[in-house]
Amino acid sequence: IAVGFVALAIVFIFAQVPKLQYQWNKVQFQSQVSEIVQATVAWKKSRPNFDAVSLNKVCLDGELSHSICGTANDGKATNPFGGDWSVTVNTGSKGLFDVKATLPSDAGRVVSLSNTMSAATRGNCIEATG
Repeated sequence: IAVGFVALAIVFIFAQVPKLQYQWNKVQFQSQVSEIVQATVAWKKSRPNFDAVSLNKVCLDGELSHSICGTANDGKATNPFGGDWSVTVNTGSKGLFDVKATLPSDAGRVVSLSNTMSAATRGNCIEATG
């Protein structure tokens, strides 16, 4: 009976691993976004806007950690979901910038992660769209 309970507990724990892994990746993702935003603002220095900003330039400025920049300072395959980071000037206003991420290893969770991040957007979105 004891072996049965131990086996059942092990099966339950292994069943929870994907959910726990996603939650951990989500926390790391949010932390990395915050770090990218802070480093990008620091990159601006006394420039009048974010024209020509890129993740590579922010990485080369030294404000961003190696775990986000990667070996080539391009943010490729460095987010917790195995995807890429990018920073670009906003198309509507050069005074703003966009942080983008890809999620190749967990594409089914794009909506969930988008809704998690929507409140952190400049527009304080209630819910992600598209």
